[in-house]
Amino acid sequence: MRRGHNPTIVTSAIRELFEYGWQKYRVIYFGAPCGFGKTAVARAMLTGHSVCERSAMRAEGLTAPIPAGCDVVMIDDVHMMWNSEDQLAVCSWINEKPSRTVVLLGRGDLPGWLMPYQFTGLLLKIESEQLLFDRAATAELLEQNGIKTSPEELNAIQEDSRGYPLAVSILSRKMTGGKPYSSSISERTRQEI
Repeated sequence: MRRGHNPTIVTSAIRELFEYGWQKYRVIYFGAPCGFGKTAVARAMLTGHSVCERSAMRAEGLTAPIPAGCDVVMIDDVHMMWNSEDQLAVCSWINEKPSRTVVLLGRGDLPGWLMPYQFTGLLLKIESEQLLFDRAATAELLEQNGIKTSPEELNAIQEDSRGYPLAVSILSRKMTGGKPYSSSISERTRQEI
């Protein structure tokens, strides 16, 4: 299978957390640096829903009305949302329709303007540590890319990558063609990151 066409890997822990959040909260915030799979995981978890995707990098997307029938608003790049008018627009989307879930993705901690939703029990925060791959997810990604590893290699990969999804993805690319895992591959992966 070619890179980029693999199904998104979602650990059972993050799947359970998201499903719990879906039932209990109106806002789900993914806060993690680049390479943790925030957008891919959110999209995978929202399969089957009517999702209106927006980006804080495109101001016009934050001022356009939400289409009828949209049960989820997903906004990426929330860390770039400095304009108070944009922040108020998002707050109004959260407040105006309690049946709609708002999924927010940002590269940092929860912005201060969203904290009232967390304090009042309306917001679930998913952080980078929760998005890390466990051993099973690492094995699954490697397998999807045609990489066969021994249990010892898999342990070394998990330990060296610390479950960072981007690192595991790069490692798998560097191991294509039957290359065994090595400290050289690990070092080249660190350099590429």
